[in-house]
Amino acid sequence: MMIMLKRPFILFFSLLLITFLIYWPFYYNLYKESIENPQENETKYKGIITMVDFPHPTAADPGGFSWIREEISRFQRQNPGVVIDLVPLNYRDGYARLESAVRTGVYPDIAPVGGNYWYISSGALEPLNKYINNKDDYREDVIEQVSKDGNIYGIPWAITSDILYVNRDIASNYGLNDIKDLNAATFKNLLESIDRANASRKKENVYALGGYIDIDDYTLLPFLFNDGKIFNDDGTPDFEEIKEGLRFFADLKERELLTRDFGVVDKTKAWDGFLEDNDTVMMPYHLTGILKLKGKTSGHYDAVAYPVQSPATKMVIAYSVFKQDDPEKMEAIMMFLDQITSKNKQERIRDFNLLPVYKGSEGLYKDDELMGRVQEIVDNTAYLPKNESMEALDEILKTHLRQVVLGYENVDEAAAEIEREYKEYISASS
Repeated sequence: MMIMLKRPFILFFSLLLITFLIYWPFYYNLYKESIENPQENETKYKGIITMVDFPHPTAADPGGFSWIREEISRFQRQNPGVVIDLVPLNYRDGYARLESAVRTGVYPDIAPVGGNYWYISSGALEPLNKYINNKDDYREDVIEQVSKDGNIYGIPWAITSDILYVNRDIASNYGLNDIKDLNAATFKNLLESIDRANASRKKENVYALGGYIDIDDYTLLPFLFNDGKIFNDDGTPDFEEIKEGLRFFADLKERELLTRDFGVVDKTKAWDGFLEDNDTVMMPYHLTGILKLKGKTSGHYDAVAYPVQSPATKMVIAYSVFKQDDPEKMEAIMMFLDQITSKNKQERIRDFNLLPVYKGSEGLYKDDELMGRVQEIVDNTAYLPKNESMEALDEILKTHLRQVVLGYENVDEAAAEIEREYKEYISASS
């Protein structure tokens, strides 16, 4: 009986073995041919491509690198012999590390710096004009933001911005019932209303503005440069506007309308405090803050435009290629960048609460009320200025803004020092 039961299995495995012996040479030769003769869409380059990137967290991936690792794995499977070595950076010191690498000439192959004018002007990036044949597919001014002197230095991926967030419950208590009404005049009225209430209450103050002071971070610039211009037509900073911006923060500090830890707290703690403490009307932050804001079940927080004349807050995230001397490697790099930045991948940026760079993608957030409002706000703001001294000015400005807020310098002293140090920097750089 056992012999009879075994016969079907013996027959099955015998047929399987015969089939393998017949077809194995065919599939082996097919595999061998695919290795020796790559497919038309497979890169000829074999080797390592280095890449640095910043995190884009999601609810499912708080670390923020899963998406790019998935793209790397896909590309490596399709292009055997190519290894993309990803070095994750953080927002705390990643920009400083990358800038230091560029200054010393030890830089990666790929980095998301195409929207930063310092890198565009550094001479370290490859012009990418011949690889971009769809310029008209991008939204207005996107290509302009990654270009200089007719050369394109980055492949646009997304638009990011800083924006003002408001606690609607507290705002309504002080007369701002419709946040869309926020402008310079209603903002002034709001501050005065909070002032009066704080003077009459015995318990803890309510704060008008929360935030933090950090370099390579532009969340405070609309309050420092009310007209959004930052630089004059001749490329020099508007030092008078800087003084007025310092005066604005000094005034808020004196009136106790800035949060108590403003100037000493880091960005993460400041944002968490804004969402949890329920004592601050508004705070400027990046679009990345929306991830935690959406996690608030109360839904009492919203986005609003800065109450200034012409805020400059947005920039293009674009992937750039540092100078290359191997044409095959350059082709492989561009194949990978085309994979991650193509129009059919724009849907993915919804996960990161970023804004699209392609035309026809404006309805990306039609079913997301908050992000739809954010997109409308950002569409009506200006890009950060294209000036290669922007980072230097920002570092000098933030250093002295902190001194003013903490009471170590007065406005006139800080303004004079900012102008002196900036001119020294320009003189040393020329």
